[in-house]
Amino acid sequence: YQVLLIMLLLMFLQPLAEMYASGRLFFSIMMSVIILFGMTCIHSNTKHRNFTLFLAIVTIAARWLEHTYLEHRFAVIFCNIILAVFITITSLFSLDHILKTKTVTRETLAAAISVYIMMGMVFAIIFFIIDIIHPNSFLLPPGCVPALEAHDARTYFYISFVTLTTVGFGDSVPIS
Repeated sequence: YQVLLIMLLLMFLQPLAEMYASGRLFFSIMMSVIILFGMTCIHSNTKHRNFTLFLAIVTIAARWLEHTYLEHRFAVIFCNIILAVFITITSLFSLDHILKTKTVTRETLAAAISVYIMMGMVFAIIFFIIDIIHPNSFLLPPGCVPALEAHDARTYFYISFVTLTTVGFGDSVPIS
């Protein structure tokens, strides 16, 4: 439940936090908490837990180093790739645990929702990386979605979850 609760808090509080100068700091704190609680999702053997712990430490370090090297494109891309890898691995371990569970409980449902949200986060990070490497990779018509701007975390979460839920409003599209 903890991971799901923190991810939902991040999704709902991040837009409010971005209105202030400390918005990036809030995002990093929340992502660090998600990473730490993501460790609780690992129900596998000791080797998997140790690998995930190592990856969690690297991910948290990269997340905080990004603040120091924010102007360097390579550092931002590297930090986000590490984050996407950690979230993907955590999702896969959680999904493995879900599929091996014999009965469906509230914990199983919360884990399944968490995996769904984590995959949306991974795609949001991938979209962000794509837009850093190839600026203006997504067409955001003016006035269609006024709150969304390029290089704004909300934009990539929006695009990711609109695509993931197959709603596909058509207001933001990849440019090919």
